[in-house]
Amino acid sequence: MVTGVDFSAQSIAYAQQLQAEMQLPATFVQSNVYDLRTVLEGQFDIVYTSRGVLCWLRDLEEWARIVAHFLQPGGIFYIMESHPFCHVMEETTDGKLAITYPYFHAPEPIRWEADGADYADETYRPQHPTYEWQWSLGEILNALIGAGLQIEFLHEYDRLFFKLYPNMVEGPPRWYRLPKVAGKLPLVFTLRARKG
Repeated sequence: MVTGVDFSAQSIAYAQQLQAEMQLPATFVQSNVYDLRTVLEGQFDIVYTSRGVLCWLRDLEEWARIVAHFLQPGGIFYIMESHPFCHVMEETTDGKLAITYPYFHAPEPIRWEADGADYADETYRPQHPTYEWQWSLGEILNALIGAGLQIEFLHEYDRLFFKLYPNMVEGPPRWYRLPKVAGKLPLVFTLRARKG
C-alpha cells in the first residue's frame, strides 16, 4: 500500500486517475507537508521525498521531524534531489557558469519572476512569481540527523533531471548534462537514512 501527499488538488486528482486506471493499492492525501500530522495517521516502511521539493520548504528542520514522525522504527527515508551547489550558478551568454546566488540558506526566499518555461514542462508558462529557499547539503544532512535519522549513504552525480542551464544536453533520456564540465560539477544527490 502506498500513500502519496501533495498540496495541489490537481496533482491529487491526477494521481487518483492514474491509480484507478492501473488498479494500484494507493491512497492520496491533499495537505501542506507542515500540516500532515493533523490529517494522516500511521507510520511507514519507506518515506520518499520526490525531486524538486526542498526549495519549497521554509523550515527544513520541521520537515525532517515530520519525515521521522512518519517512519516506523527501522524504516528508510530516501531522497533524490537537485544538488544545492548547482543553484548558485547562472549560465552567461558566452556559455560560462557564473556564481550568482548564495549557497547558504537565508530566512527570506528568493523571488523568481514568471518569465520563462516551467522546469518540469517546457510548454507550461507560469503566471505568477515563485518563492524558493536554498538549503546547503550540510543543512539537509544536519536536519535529518537532528531528527534522529542515521545517514546510510550520500551520492552525488553530474547529471540533472531537468534542463537547468541553456547549454545542457540530454542523454541518457530525461537526464541532462553540461558537456564542458562533465564530471566536475555535482548536479544531483541521493541520500538514504534510517530511523533507529
